[in-house]
Amino acid sequence: MRRLCGGCSRKLDFMPGLLCPVCFRRLPTETLMESDRPPCHKGSLFALAAPLQFANPVACELVHILKYGKVRAAAEPLANVLADYLADSAQNSKLEIGNFILISVPLHPKKERERGFNQALVLTELLKQKSEILRKVPILTGALVRTRPTLSQTKKKNREEREENIRGCFGVRNPELIAGKNILLVDDVFTSGATMREAARTLKSAGAKKIIALAVARA
Repeated sequence: MRRLCGGCSRKLDFMPGLLCPVCFRRLPTETLMESDRPPCHKGSLFALAAPLQFANPVACELVHILKYGKVRAAAEPLANVLADYLADSAQNSKLEIGNFILISVPLHPKKERERGFNQALVLTELLKQKSEILRKVPILTGALVRTRPTLSQTKKKNREEREENIRGCFGVRNPELIAGKNILLVDDVFTSGATMREAARTLKSAGAKKIIALAVARA
């Protein structure tokens, strides 16, 4: 894939900082030093890090051709945005993610074979390469797994159907690798949040401490 033109690159501008995954309120980072639960919605299991909105036409097109066009090269400009976003968020706040581990939201093996790769893992690996603050942060693969196939969330009409579709679809292998760890959980997009919530519940059940859900874009 050729580099993005200047106009498209400018459309990927973002604001740094973390969000509540329920109301999308921008969070004071100090609240996440002691807890990963946003003060406005304390029932949430994680804070959301999402630099772009999915309504952004450039972000939407890049994610679409990555996932459905199976063009791995589309992950590179998205990983660049994530790396810049994390650098700016850390510089402008007290957020420290050097003591986190990276986990990508897994696909079921059947879906991964059909697609040829897991786009979330591709983004995670590129992000680690491009981000100075993640250079020493390990990627933990194979710990969070899909235990059953699910229909695409895009085929579900509402939040309730998405929650039911994804419920109980994750499991943890070697929970001792998760217990007591802070986790940066990576996926491509955050729409209803059902997938991230179910993954976070599974990781919390295995003893994970703080979780930041990192996605390129939110709906």
